[in-house]
Amino acid sequence: MSIEAQLEAMAAALRKHSEDLEIVIKSEHLDQMLEYARHVLMTNKTMNLTRIQSPEEFAIKHILDSLVCLRAGIPAGRGIDIGTGAGFPGIPLRILGVKPILLVDSLAKRVAFLNETIASLRLSDVVAIHGRAEELGRDPGYRGLFQWAVARAVAPLPVLLEYASPFVAVGGMVLCMKGSDANEEIEQAGRAVARLALTERNRIYVRLPLEMGQRCLIIYEKTGRTPQEFPRRPGVPTKRPL
Repeated sequence: MSIEAQLEAMAAALRKHSEDLEIVIKSEHLDQMLEYARHVLMTNKTMNLTRIQSPEEFAIKHILDSLVCLRAGIPAGRGIDIGTGAGFPGIPLRILGVKPILLVDSLAKRVAFLNETIASLRLSDVVAIHGRAEELGRDPGYRGLFQWAVARAVAPLPVLLEYASPFVAVGGMVLCMKGSDANEEIEQAGRAVARLALTERNRIYVRLPLEMGQRCLIIYEKTGRTPQEFPRRPGVPTKRPL
């Protein structure tokens, strides 16, 4: 299937299934989503950005899945997308008007792709940087300066919370996107939640169209300052989760 045919099928899927999820995508935003998808699909020929090939699956599992974050009530102010990969969920959220957003990824080639794509789409108030969460979270230029953080499919929940919480200001939100095994991970993360000065505020369950899985949005409030010992040095959170 040609790129143009894939994008046409993707547009049809977005129009149809956005209604199922009560997501409003205006025509100008749909055009930007498709141009973004074009960049991902073209670059995916030479760089591993996604294993998803079906246009309908791309529309649902990447774009609409990113946009279900809007149900969490993302607060106004600066946000950060940790481990953004090909730009999910950050770029779809930015296209629908959420800003400003900092995209963080540990692979320099992906960051270059993201910034080229951002420039091509003429998106303001969004930028991608290369770095590891364990290092940036200790940097005064990033620590505690965001009103919200989001991460999708980055790590088990206790690890993810150690990555994300240091970036968020007291009173801000940490939004974790998890799948059908979320309840088990939430139980395992109890110690991390306590040590990182977080309080769980809500869980939102969303079933994706066409039986493509269930999404659980776990919403934490940052209720105190992150202890200085966190995040621990690179590799430690994964090897020794809280």
